[in-house]
Amino acid sequence: MTGGEHLSLTQVQAYVRGALHPSTLVTIDDHLELCAACRAALARESDASFGAEAFGRSVAAPESRPE
Repeated sequence: MTGGEHLSLTQVQAYVRGALHPSTLVTIDDHLELCAACRAALARESDASFGAEAFGRSVAAPESRPE
């Protein structure tokens, strides 16, 4: 990755999942320090991932509601 390139969606998703090799993680962390656009993409993907995970948990184990 050069300084002018942005992270791909695949890289952002792997970052969110914690599925990057340590050397790649360091490179991406360095890039994120300098790139507001990629930090914003990471924040959007993190929010989407968290929302999907929470939805999956609620479907798997719905809360009991008083009747």
